[in-house]
Amino acid sequence: MNKFESEQIKHQIYLEQYKSGQANKIIAILDQSDRKIAELLKKTKGIYTKNRYKEIAKEIKRISKSLRNAVENGTDIYGIIEYELKKQKKLLSAIKDDVIRFNGGKVDFIFPSLEQIKTSALFAPVTDGMTYQNYLEGIEYGLFNAWDSAVRTGYLIGQTTDDIVRGVLGGVSGDGKLADSGSIRSFRNSVYRNTRTVLQSFANETRSRVFEANEEYFGDGGNKYEYLATLDTRSCLVCANEDGKLYKSLKDAPKIPRHFGCRCLIIPYFDIDGQTRSSTDGYVSDKITFDKWLNMQDEKTQLDVLGRTRYELFRRGEKIDQFVDNGKTLTLEQLDSRIDIKKVLNNNISKPDINNFAKHAKDRLSERGVTVDDVYDAINNPLKTYEVRKDGTYKIIGKSATVGVSAYDGKIVTVWKTGKERLRKIKEQQNENSE
Repeated sequence: MNKFESEQIKHQIYLEQYKSGQANKIIAILDQSDRKIAELLKKTKGIYTKNRYKEIAKEIKRISKSLRNAVENGTDIYGIIEYELKKQKKLLSAIKDDVIRFNGGKVDFIFPSLEQIKTSALFAPVTDGMTYQNYLEGIEYGLFNAWDSAVRTGYLIGQTTDDIVRGVLGGVSGDGKLADSGSIRSFRNSVYRNTRTVLQSFANETRSRVFEANEEYFGDGGNKYEYLATLDTRSCLVCANEDGKLYKSLKDAPKIPRHFGCRCLIIPYFDIDGQTRSSTDGYVSDKITFDKWLNMQDEKTQLDVLGRTRYELFRRGEKIDQFVDNGKTLTLEQLDSRIDIKKVLNNNISKPDINNFAKHAKDRLSERGVTVDDVYDAINNPLKTYEVRKDGTYKIIGKSATVGVSAYDGKIVTVWKTGKERLRKIKEQQNENSE
């Protein structure tokens, strides 16, 4: 790993800790607002009239607005941008001599002003189209909607205010802290997640402005930036698929964060042989991409990252880029449509062979009164077939046998006799379709 890349990754680790600390501060402010609303409701004797509901809703709206202001004032935008700007100045200055040796010639790094970066960061999309203003609006209206919905429901069905508070907060622990349950829980989780992502976006925007101002000094004459995902089981497939890719400019590269909770980096590229990069199980060659790293892992790690269906495809030789399309992870249903069962079964579909049966299927043949010929008749002349299921099997119904086939290696994994009632329903459906 070159010195610059190593320091960038180390800095990102510290930034992760900072984001968690700031997100916890925002959650503490949110909890204070929850307590204010809970106290407001407990002071009232009940919500028995429409006018009383409107009065309470007005107060909830006021507290929600105050929460937004408190979060906006509590988010140290200048602080994180200024810190990131100073850090990038320091990191670039530290490798100035290396850059000169790498590219030759004079190097004069340029750094944008704090105000320029802040203006860009405040209005730039964070991820999935969300901006900083959307983040603040989500907090304000999220709190209001959580409580207003509970109060309206309580008013309509005659709940006590204690029941309403308990439904939202899930109760209060003995030490007076809000219990992490109730209907507010998902909202609190989203605030924590969004806060971390917004802060990451500010840091990324700062880096991008610094890098773009100096990209003439980066790269190998063509490619100037490298995408780095984290080599561990927490990386999503979208990010894993980008790992190690090179780009000629930041405009060509994906916008990061790619999603909520994204930990990826896009940094200046220097092609230096013999370097390493960190992974969850130690240092590896910096030529090792996520796809190659995953190939080196044991079955458990691969399953943790991919899940059963994708793991089976990966083991069969598919690469991670087959599980991603246009920056989105393909669903299992979308993957199903890409599996050609005839191609998977290959020559097995026309030539009965007991060796193509898994042990379970072999045991079921005599037990369930099914013959090998019955099985292959179903495969070659199916009355009905189904999409690949979550366990990776493809269900085929034939005249005498119903068969479960592995969609990944063509093995017959289970068999049973096709019931008379099933045959009757299939025939009825075929008749209806032919009319």
